[in-house]
Amino acid sequence: MKETVQLNAIHDKDLMPLLREHQLETPLAQGMLRCHSCDRSITWDNIGGIAFKEGRMVLYCEDMGCLNVVRIPQDA
Repeated sequence: MKETVQLNAIHDKDLMPLLREHQLETPLAQGMLRCHSCDRSITWDNIGGIAFKEGRMVLYCEDMGCLNVVRIPQDA
């Protein structure tokens, strides 16, 4: 049986203002951001997901294991 998953997306042109709003633009440019799941360094080339945890925005790398942590089941 296929599993249905809700996928929320953001366009690249909208990502920078969002990062700026949450004061993450400079840390990203300086290589200071880490994947919330595996602690891998986050760059423009490997941003895979964004979530809000305890009121702050956290980033996930493009690794499927990390993205599975952040996905939202349809029935949630």
